Amino acid sequence: MNVDDSRSEADRRAADNATRRNQAEAERMERTRLRRDKEALDRDRKAAAEARRFALAERRAAATERVQQARIRKMEREPRKSTMKFKGPENRTL
Repeated sequence: MNVDDSRSEADRRAADNATRRNQAEAERMERTRLRRDKEALDRDRKAAAEARRFALAERRAAATERVQQARIRKMEREPRKSTMKFKGPENRTL
């Protein structure tokens, strides 16, 4: 294989410099992409954790509401029991 590079020394240096600049730019772009990918992953993880916390809080609130509604229904069904301390109007002393 016969390779004849008819470029001048200045042209070869310029091409080598351009290649090095392109490689440096490609590496910088890759670092930027990796950093952005990591930031996006971190945002997604935080959003997922927040969504789980919100869903858990919603379930807890719904469970509390169901318990309170059950207590209200129970209170409406059962008459209140009188206590020994209660004195009706007929037992009052004047």
